[in-house]
Amino acid sequence: DGSSQRLVNLAQQWEKHRVPLIQQYRELKELNANRESQSEKKLEEIKTLREKMKGVADEARGKDEVYKQLASEYERMTKDVNRGAYTKRIMEIVGNIKKQKEEIDKILIDTRDVQKEINQLTGKLDRTFAVTDELIFRDA
Repeated sequence: DGSSQRLVNLAQQWEKHRVPLIQQYRELKELNANRESQSEKKLEEIKTLREKMKGVADEARGKDEVYKQLASEYERMTKDVNRGAYTKRIMEIVGNIKKQKEEIDKILIDTRDVQKEINQLTGKLDRTFAVTDELIFRDA
């Protein structure tokens, strides 16, 4: 009778310790799941930005080639043609290319920032896993 009472007492004490630990484990697990989903969203965003960046870079290369072609055509043309119109058109093209290069640079900077943020979140996630595992195994 005494040992069964002692066993019941130990079971009650264990439940008192177990319930908060299980609650803490569930909260950490949920927090971890949220961070993972945020990381996945950031990765998708990076992929999208990289695709855009490639598209813009290809477009810029194409326009750069058009610029070179037009510049060479201009050099081959007779000089008695209205040079002002051609010069104005070439300057417009050059201005557009500069704007596109600036946009590409902005996208590159944004991509780097997002990558840094992902790396920080991954580090936090790893540390959270380590703490959770330590708590689980220490209490088990």
